[in-house]
Amino acid sequence: MISDAVFDPLTATPGRFGNFEAIWDTGATGSVITQKVVDALQISPIGLTMVGGVNSSQLSQEYLVNFVLPSQVGIRAVRVTLGQLPGGLEALIGMDIINLGDLHISNVGGNTVMSFRVPSLEVIDFVKIADAQKRVQNSSPRQGLRPNPKKRKRR
Repeated sequence: MISDAVFDPLTATPGRFGNFEAIWDTGATGSVITQKVVDALQISPIGLTMVGGVNSSQLSQEYLVNFVLPSQVGIRAVRVTLGQLPGGLEALIGMDIINLGDLHISNVGGNTVMSFRVPSLEVIDFVKIADAQKRVQNSSPRQGLRPNPKKRKRR
């Protein structure tokens, strides 16, 4: 995923924004940027905070940035921490942003598509949809069932 125009909201001067490759992580409480983003935007830390990872906790610098996502959703003044990300990733979008809206992932025909919108507009509950479909199927006559060839009629 590409996170368009992560920039410093305190200065927000032209040229102080950029496109950075990001990953969406529902297991991350907060969003993260790398030193590459800090250097490109020439931003300064606003403080320090403890960041807990899978195996340890450490003190990390905090920054204040704005995100403009590919869907043109803009999120202002997000507190992010400085971190290292694998595979050339430059930002991590955590639950601090994801909780602001609806995140949807579909995989029709082997084509995976992810969409995000703010604000959240409706509850999308696939369990309830499946339950409703089961009720409809159970109430309609069974069609297309073939007899089990292993069962023999009694004579």
